[in-house]
Amino acid sequence: KNKTKRMLEYFSQKIQEIESYYNIKLFQRFSKSLGISEEGEIFLEHVNKILNKFTSIGVHPRSFRFE
Repeated sequence: KNKTKRMLEYFSQKIQEIESYYNIKLFQRFSKSLGISEEGEIFLEHVNKILNKFTSIGVHPRSFRFE
């Protein structure tokens, strides 16, 4: 598989894990397109607030490591 396809599969899996864990749909899926859902907009707002709080105390989100 090429690198782009592997990355898309990885992100798709992670999105599905978040949707399953929180019992929400982050995206509206259509036959040939995709759009952010209302739940996705709310989730994104909360994530951005959390990341901004980390940044404000000097912790850069890119330094996070997840296992």
